[in-house]
Amino acid sequence: MTGAQAVQPGAAVARRGLRIALAFAAAFVVAEGLRSDLQLTFIAPLVAGMMASAAPAPVGMVLALPVIAWLLVAAAGYALLFLGGMPLVLCLLGLCVFRAGFGLLGQARKAPLGLLTLVIFGIIPQTLVKAPELSADLARWLALNVAIAAGCELVTRWLLPDPARPAPAQGAPQLPPLFAAAALLLGVMLTATLQLPAPGAVVIGIVIVLRADGESAVNVIRDRFLGALLGGAAAVAVWEVIWLAPDLSVLATATLCAAWVFASRIAAGGPMRGLHVKSLNVLAILLGEGFSIFYDDTEDRVWTRIAGVALGLGYAALVHVVARNWRTRRSRLQPATT
Repeated sequence: MTGAQAVQPGAAVARRGLRIALAFAAAFVVAEGLRSDLQLTFIAPLVAGMMASAAPAPVGMVLALPVIAWLLVAAAGYALLFLGGMPLVLCLLGLCVFRAGFGLLGQARKAPLGLLTLVIFGIIPQTLVKAPELSADLARWLALNVAIAAGCELVTRWLLPDPARPAPAQGAPQLPPLFAAAALLLGVMLTATLQLPAPGAVVIGIVIVLRADGESAVNVIRDRFLGALLGGAAAVAVWEVIWLAPDLSVLATATLCAAWVFASRIAAGGPMRGLHVKSLNVLAILLGEGFSIFYDDTEDRVWTRIAGVALGLGYAALVHVVARNWRTRRSRLQPATT
């Protein structure tokens, strides 16, 4: 028997769960330990965890992701530079970009590219409005974080290959891409207008809910709020461990253990898989945005980011409620108009 044939289903699930957790933890630790001035480190574990949890993306696309991220940041910067005085045109462009991003999220192999598109065009323009001098740094940070994620995904895929290609996790999206894009655009505009203290966490919270696939609105709302609680609790546990022993090796061990809790259940599949995927996403956001051992104001950042994620989840859950009510009314009126 070959090595792949000898692996039993339970062992295969455990190995895949370990691969997801390793890719997630390695991406975060490398992002935090590689360079002390690297920012937006939540992107590295977020992208690595997403790629490891889904069907394997083509190697060529994985290798191209850092360049694509750099190009997307440059495109966002140029759009803001030339269209900053035309808000209506800028909004229409944003709507088209978000529509394309949500469309890519519905395709398992192209989902990482869709996530990058939504994150970059949801966060970068707001940052550049406040600090245009950071344009070159933002492009570098994004490209480096994505390169770390891609490298960790490829290395862990080589070290712990799946015995069989997992089926794509994506199902039919609960919201049409255009509707989700309009909701995200409105959320980004409200975040910028209200000048919330954690705009990145708010926008990511919106994205991870609106990208829900094949689930009812009730399940979406339940899973995303439970995911926020579970992911937040895991991040707090990591933070407490780091506070007791502020060392990079301790950070790696604690992050791996926290990620394994969700990764093992993601690998097992089942009806609660979406809950654990979103919990892992929230863990990535809170670790990268608020729990880095290199920040001096960690405690303040922790609760600010938790509040930001919760606010984004709440807004996106409200969008699902509105969409569900609209579909219900439409279905009731449909017989009368036929």
